[in-house]
Amino acid sequence: MRSIVKVVQEKKAENLISLDLRGIANFTDYFVICTAISRPHLLALVKNTIEKMSEKKIKPINSPEKEKGGWRIIDYGDVVVHIFDEPTRKYYQLERLWADGKTEVY
Repeated sequence: MRSIVKVVQEKKAENLISLDLRGIANFTDYFVICTAISRPHLLALVKNTIEKMSEKKIKPINSPEKEKGGWRIIDYGDVVVHIFDEPTRKYYQLERLWADGKTEVY
Protein backbone atom coordinates (compact mmCIF):
# COMPACT_ATOMS: atom_id res chain seq x y z
CA MET A 1 0.00 0.00 0.00
CA ARG A 2 2.82 2.42 0.83
CA SER A 3 4.34 1.87 -2.61
CA ILE A 4 1.11 2.91 -4.28
CA VAL A 5 0.82 5.99 -2.07
CA LYS A 6 4.34 7.05 -3.07
CA VAL A 7 3.58 6.51 -6.76
CA VAL A 8 0.50 8.75 -6.77
CA GLN A 9 2.34 11.34 -4.68
CA GLU A 10 5.03 11.47 -7.40
CA LYS A 11 2.40 12.66 -9.88
CA LYS A 12 0.97 15.26 -7.46
CA ALA A 13 -2.32 13.56 -6.59
CA GLU A 14 -4.40 15.77 -4.32
CA ASN A 15 -6.43 15.04 -1.20
CA LEU A 16 -4.67 11.68 -0.80
CA ILE A 17 -5.86 9.27 1.89
CA SER A 18 -5.82 5.57 2.63
CA LEU A 19 -8.53 3.63 4.39
CA ASP A 20 -7.64 0.49 6.33
CA LEU A 21 -10.57 -1.83 5.70
CA ARG A 22 -9.15 -4.98 7.27
CA GLY A 23 -11.89 -6.60 9.31
CA ILE A 24 -14.53 -4.43 7.61
CA ALA A 25 -14.47 -5.48 3.95
CA ASN A 26 -13.98 -9.01 2.67
CA PHE A 27 -12.79 -8.00 -0.81
CA THR A 28 -9.75 -5.81 0.00
CA ASP A 29 -7.56 -4.61 2.84
CA TYR A 30 -7.06 -0.99 1.79
CA PHE A 31 -8.49 1.77 -0.34
CA VAL A 32 -6.12 4.46 -1.60
CA ILE A 33 -8.21 7.47 -2.63
CA CYS A 34 -6.98 10.59 -4.39
CA THR A 35 -8.12 13.44 -6.60
CA ALA A 36 -6.81 14.60 -9.98
CA ILE A 37 -7.03 18.27 -10.95
CA SER A 38 -7.93 17.59 -14.61
CA ARG A 39 -8.72 14.76 -17.01
CA PRO A 40 -5.12 14.61 -18.32
CA HIS A 41 -3.88 14.51 -14.72
CA LEU A 42 -6.31 11.67 -13.92
CA LEU A 43 -5.11 9.66 -16.91
CA ALA A 44 -1.46 10.34 -16.02
CA LEU A 45 -2.05 9.12 -12.46
CA VAL A 46 -3.58 5.90 -13.76
CA LYS A 47 -0.84 5.30 -16.33
CA ASN A 48 2.01 6.10 -13.93
CA THR A 49 0.57 3.90 -11.17
CA ILE A 50 0.21 0.91 -13.48
CA GLU A 51 3.69 1.41 -14.96
CA LYS A 52 5.47 1.86 -11.62
CA MET A 53 3.73 -1.07 -9.97
CA SER A 54 4.36 -3.26 -13.04
CA GLU A 55 8.07 -2.50 -12.63
CA LYS A 56 7.72 -4.15 -9.20
CA LYS A 57 6.00 -7.13 -10.88
CA ILE A 58 2.61 -6.11 -9.46
CA LYS A 59 -0.15 -6.03 -12.08
CA PRO A 60 -3.74 -4.85 -11.64
CA ILE A 61 -6.63 -7.30 -11.79
CA ASN A 62 -8.67 -4.92 -13.97
CA SER A 63 -8.10 -2.60 -16.96
CA PRO A 64 -8.80 0.94 -15.74
CA GLU A 65 -7.58 2.51 -18.99
CA LYS A 66 -10.80 1.36 -20.67
CA GLU A 67 -13.08 3.02 -18.10
CA LYS A 68 -14.73 6.34 -18.79
CA GLY A 69 -15.79 9.25 -16.63
CA GLY A 70 -14.23 10.91 -13.62
CA TRP A 71 -13.44 7.81 -11.58
CA ARG A 72 -10.80 5.18 -12.25
CA ILE A 73 -10.32 2.09 -10.11
CA ILE A 74 -7.07 0.13 -10.14
CA ASP A 75 -7.63 -3.16 -8.35
CA TYR A 76 -4.55 -4.85 -6.92
CA GLY A 77 -6.55 -7.28 -4.79
CA ASP A 78 -5.46 -6.30 -1.29
CA VAL A 79 -5.29 -2.61 -2.31
CA VAL A 80 -7.86 -0.83 -4.47
CA VAL A 81 -6.84 2.57 -5.83
CA HIS A 82 -9.60 5.12 -6.52
CA ILE A 83 -8.60 8.11 -8.64
CA PHE A 84 -11.31 10.73 -8.96
CA ASP A 85 -11.90 14.11 -10.50
CA GLU A 86 -13.20 16.57 -7.89
CA PRO A 87 -16.94 16.54 -8.74
CA THR A 88 -17.10 12.74 -8.87
CA ARG A 89 -15.26 12.37 -5.57
CA LYS A 90 -17.66 14.80 -3.89
CA TYR A 91 -20.62 12.91 -5.31
CA TYR A 92 -19.61 9.40 -4.20
CA GLN A 93 -17.97 10.32 -0.87
CA LEU A 94 -16.21 6.97 -0.37
CA GLU A 95 -14.63 8.25 2.83
CA ARG A 96 -18.11 8.67 4.30
CA LEU A 97 -19.38 5.34 3.00
CA TRP A 98 -16.39 3.52 4.52
CA ALA A 99 -16.07 5.73 7.61
CA ASP A 100 -15.53 2.67 9.84
CA GLY A 101 -12.10 2.20 8.26
CA LYS A 102 -9.02 3.79 9.79
CA THR A 103 -8.13 6.85 7.74
CA GLU A 104 -4.60 8.04 7.07
CA VAL A 105 -4.12 11.42 5.39
CA TYR A 106 -1.00 12.17 3.34
